[in-house]
Amino acid sequence: MACQLYLIVCPVLPITMVNTMPLNCNPDLDFLHVFNNSLDNNADFDNPYLTIQIDGKFHETSSILQIQNILDCPVYISLNVQSLNSKFESLCHFIKDLLVQNVKIEIIAIQECWKIEFPELLVIPGYHPFIFKQREGMRGEE
Repeated sequence: MACQLYLIVCPVLPITMVNTMPLNCNPDLDFLHVFNNSLDNNADFDNPYLTIQIDGKFHETSSILQIQNILDCPVYISLNVQSLNSKFESLCHFIKDLLVQNVKIEIIAIQECWKIEFPELLVIPGYHPFIFKQREGMRGEE
């Protein structure tokens, strides 16, 4: 059986400057806890997450490498960057640091991108161009 890992990373870059412990102690911020509670013990529900290894904790760069099987599984990363334009260089360094450590990043999901005027300038080498939908009248708009 092939393993898969869904990894939620610390919500703000630079990642090493955030204390993630309070976030990880709150069960309301744990995806599995919230998801399982929302099922209401429905035995007929076909849970799509049963065969996937999910790590729903927030991580710092150093703690990612301590996750069991992290080097053997494809990794899906979800990041809250709070303005992709201003933090794109930090994001690229973060991705490069993980790739150098042989972490196999398959998918990068980014939230809180804010306004992206020139997506062609936001290219991570080795990955497809960003696919995004920009909201009107949101933060980052002029």
